[in-house]
Amino acid sequence: RKDGSTGGIERIDRALGVARACGEPHALAVVLRERATADWETGGYPQALVRFEEAAAAARACGSELELARCINSRGACNLWMDRFPEAILAFEEALVIFRRIGERVGEVSTSGNLGIVLKETGRVDEAIRRYEEVEREAAEIGAAALLATVLSNHAIALSDRGRVADAVRLFARVEELHRQQGDKGGLARNLGNRGVLLMRENRHREALRILEQAHTLFQEMQDRRAAAMNLRNMGDCHRMTGDREGALARYRESGEEDDPPVDPRTPHR
Repeated sequence: RKDGSTGGIERIDRALGVARACGEPHALAVVLRERATADWETGGYPQALVRFEEAAAAARACGSELELARCINSRGACNLWMDRFPEAILAFEEALVIFRRIGERVGEVSTSGNLGIVLKETGRVDEAIRRYEEVEREAAEIGAAALLATVLSNHAIALSDRGRVADAVRLFARVEELHRQQGDKGGLARNLGNRGVLLMRENRHREALRILEQAHTLFQEMQDRRAAAMNLRNMGDCHRMTGDREGALARYRESGEEDDPPVDPRTPHR
């Protein structure tokens, strides 16, 4: 995922204007996919889906199967983020076929990991864990550090759902180290949010709030509104678990959720 900041979007829009003026479909596909990702990161999900479709059309027009598969996989990931699981599965399976046909291992492993998320989110947690273990081996084999960090994080979430907290903590520590090595602010923010939720489940509320605050700062810097709202709701839940009703309501309202929801740690940020 790319830079969703205001400056980043302005840069992408300039590049998009140049690509449209030149009429070069491959360049247009690449920039449209980047612009769709920026829409996604700043909460513009319907517009992101439209741009991913437009990017895929441009990739087909220039005959680039690699770019086409990337566009389709990204569209699937956006659908997954919106909890549109059937649409996500169709996109991932289509992208996986193309990646395998052209021998693109990184794309294949990444898409396989995305299907693992669908398994976890639809309640097939043990199947998801087995897939993550396989994908981790493949990511390490091809030296894809960023991809490995993503898969480890999702694996840790699944393990925590199965009550394997110590194993989840160990994986989250590996993920944080990888993100810091790569300077990946978005990945670091998501990992902090996930760790915060895990600590909430362990009733370690003071630690959880400290880590969720760090994640909130990063999400604000990135202008990732949906992720920030989810994180704020988690913070509200954490305040409420400690009996701080006023603090909880303030966080819920800040997230855009005016009601007083029941105590229930949210599904960790993907």
